[in-house]
Formats: sequence, C-alpha cells, structure tokens
Amino acid sequence: MLNTGDSMKKKYSVLGIVFILLLGGVSSTTAFQLKTNKIKESTDSETKTDEELVKIHFSDSFKDASTLNIRGIIQDEKLSNYKDKAVKTKQISFAPSKCSIRQMDLGYVYLDLDGLEPSGSPGQPMLPMETFTIELPKNVKVIDVKMANVNYREIKNRVRVMPTPEPVFWFEDDSAFEDLVDRMMPSLEVYSSDNFFPGDILSYHVGNTNEKKLVLIQVYPIQNTPRNGKTILITDGEIKVFYENQEEIIYTSSSASSYVNLVITPPSLFSQAQELKNFHDSQGTLTDVVKTTWIDENYPEADDPPYDGYRDASLKELISLWRYDYSLAKKIIAYLNDTAEHTNLKYV
Repeated sequence: MLNTGDSMKKKYSVLGIVFILLLGGVSSTTAFQLKTNKIKESTDSETKTDEELVKIHFSDSFKDASTLNIRGIIQDEKLSNYKDKAVKTKQISFAPSKCSIRQMDLGYVYLDLDGLEPSGSPGQPMLPMETFTIELPKNVKVIDVKMANVNYREIKNRVRVMPTPEPVFWFEDDSAFEDLVDRMMPSLEVYSSDNFFPGDILSYHVGNTNEKKLVLIQVYPIQNTPRNGKTILITDGEIKVFYENQEEIIYTSSSASSYVNLVITPPSLFSQAQELKNFHDSQGTLTDVVKTTWIDENYPEADDPPYDGYRDASLKELISLWRYDYSLAKKIIAYLNDTAEHTNLKYV
C-alpha cells in the first residue's frame, strides 16, 4: 500500500505525462515542444522564436507535380473529360519562405507552414492542412474537385515527421495510463511506406445552406515519404470544382416550409418543445418542432464528414460514449441538408 508521499508523487508524475501529451494535440506550434534551448537559422526568414528551428533547404527549380504519384492532380489532357461540365477555379499558392522545420523530441520534426493547423489520424505523420471554401449556386450538383497546373519544390532535408498522437482522455483509474506510450507509436504500415503521405493533394466535403452550396476543400501542401524522409512542398496550383446545373425547383409557401426556426427534440421533451415553439411564434418567429424518432425513421445517414471522430473504431475511449447515437446524428445532418423540406429555415 502506498503512503501519502508515494501517492502524491505518482499523481504528479501522471499529471506531468498528461501535460506533455496534451501539448502534442494543441497546435503545430506547441506540439511536443520539449526543446527550447537553442535557435537555428531558418532559410528565407529572419524571424526567431524560442523554439529550435532547423535550417531548411529547397531545390532551386520548380517541377510539375502531375508526374508524381499523388491523387487529385489532373493533367491538362485529362481536362477534356470534364468539357461538358461547368467549372469554378481558385488559384492558391504556398510560399517556401513560410515553411520551417521545427525540431521535436525523439528525433522527430514538425513541418510548419505559416502556422497552418496540423492534420492526421493517430499514428500517421502530422502535416499541415489548409481549408478553402468555394461557393456555388444551391441548385447545382458537384461532380468532382481536382487540382491542375500544380508545381512543387523538393525539400532537400530528409526528415522524420512526428506522428499524430492519439487523443488523451481523463481517467479516474490510474492504471488506464499504462498504455500511454502506445498512444504515441507511429503506424508501422505508414512509416514503412515509400509512397507519399497523405498521398492525396486534397479532400472535400459538400454542404448546403438555404441560399447556396458550399464546397469545403482541404488541401495538403506538404507530402512526405515516411520511410526515406523525402518531402515536397506544393508551391502553387489551381483548385477546379466541376459541377453541373440542375433544374431549380420553385416551392410554394406552405405551413411545412414557411417556418424559419426549428426545434429538434426527443419524444420525452416534445411537450416542452411545443411550449418553446409557442413562445417563438408569439414573438413573430415562425417555428416548427420535429421529433428525433421521425428523422430516424425517414432519413438515411449522411456521409461521414472529412474529419476523424466517432467513426474511428480504433479509439478505445469510444466505450465511454456508448450513449451517443452517431447514426442518428448523421440522419439529422441529412434532414438539415434537405432544403426542400424547410426552404426558409434560418435557425435550429
């Protein structure tokens, strides 16, 4: 049995581990900042911080990224496949002068790019990502999203990119911390690969409002081959959203679509939701009430969002969320995306 002193030491040791791990998940500038004693010169930038920077070397020439094995880049001759589609183009660029290598613990580095937030699933290389939003008319159908005329410069440094740590949860049982080291382990499958990671130059998700369609595009400007440390920076390119127009449906005013406010409630709180509806109606905000059971019975699940979360069955802590109905959550998203059901909706 531990005495009071040993117990306190154990608790402080545990808290210290938690603090270090939490640093790994906050941001690209704080992740695993365990070395702050020395500053090295950074190419193309004279800005100095209290972190240890590694001098970064780029190749002199810009190269065509369409020759690389990276998905999502389309060659000029393949653009003819979309000749009958409408297209919206956005020019983007990433400056090498904004790229830096930050030395982390255990021989890993983080490739920072102008303070962009990092992305990656636990165990995969943590690399920066930027999200761009393109607005389209609400009645169009998005066919595909690609990047064209993409150029890159190679980073001559061979780097070992730090893995994304698993989320840290607070446990009452100290024994649950025994596998914390495993949470920081890199994926053997990914880190033994000679292929570029993430391997996709972009991913995207389409959302809707009552006025427009939004295409949220996540671009991954740094690609790294984990096994040999080869890394490139995408310097510029064009995002192309291909879409086709659909016949716009005109809805006439009806009691089902005239409300601007919506209350979604479980059956057990339906009477209280009705009281809330009556209050909003009395204030001039037309409101409707819909039960979660009705949504569950009448709508399919929406697609998973392009982010890791509850769909990741590898997270051991999901057992603590056993009451969360992920299927119902996605059906509610599908319902809210159905603008034909509530053409004037503004508030939920």
